[in-house]
Amino acid sequence: MTVDKHFDLILGNLGNEKPVEPPSPAMGSMFGSLAPSNLLFGSALPVAGTENFGALIRALSAPPPALPVTPALRPQPVSRMTYFAFDFDDLMRVNNVRQTGKIGLRVMPMSRGFRDRSVWEASKAFTDRGLKEMMQRASKFSSVTCVLIGANTWVSRWVRYEIALAIINERGLLAVDLNSIKHNIRRTPDPLGVNPLSLMGLRKEADGSWHLVERKPVELENGHVGFEWHWYDDYQPPVPKPKFMPDIELGQIVPLSSYTKRYDFTGHSGSMNMSTWLDMAANEAGR
Repeated sequence: MTVDKHFDLILGNLGNEKPVEPPSPAMGSMFGSLAPSNLLFGSALPVAGTENFGALIRALSAPPPALPVTPALRPQPVSRMTYFAFDFDDLMRVNNVRQTGKIGLRVMPMSRGFRDRSVWEASKAFTDRGLKEMMQRASKFSSVTCVLIGANTWVSRWVRYEIALAIINERGLLAVDLNSIKHNIRRTPDPLGVNPLSLMGLRKEADGSWHLVERKPVELENGHVGFEWHWYDDYQPPVPKPKFMPDIELGQIVPLSSYTKRYDFTGHSGSMNMSTWLDMAANEAGR
């Protein structure tokens, strides 16, 4: 089964109680091996239970709550250096966000409170190491990372790495849904995607250090699919505790979505409020 057909099957079953097919080898390659591959920590995290795949995906695809009906928020005068993390397949919708405040090539005065540090179009990296180094440089010169959520952003290894860099470099972090923006060809919105910040988290160890963790799909004994927390594959050293998170108990895992904000670009008037969202996230991270 192809990867696309496999995900069509999974996402098509989310509205009912039918079990989904176990992950194919192609699906495993999208996430890395379903078996733990972290040589530093060895196995899956010692936490009880495995989460049901369909139930979790339904929960993580729920739209963000409606904001109070208030006059449009005024853009902040601080022009934030913003790193947009996104799936390249969503580029047309992504550009709707990144072009906020522009008419043609000009930026309208006081209409845009960010400067774009995204790297995909300029990418000439052809190796994992080259791409990581490029992302590291861009992240260091930003103050906030904004995850733009499309239908399949949650499966992207590189979006997860960009999220990890925001934690490593102590940057602000938030998520914005894209799928309410009308598709450029179909001219209709799409169902909202899964928030990648729900699939990345932090765990506090006995020595007080914090480490990145991620949810990975696993095949269960009954042939169904579930999720388990694993150590994050692409970065194993300790990371600083984000300023936007409170302290947690030893051994506790907290998804990043628990202490970051999620907005809908269309439903929450992102064209007017984007700069305020970015500034709030940067301030919460101490930037």
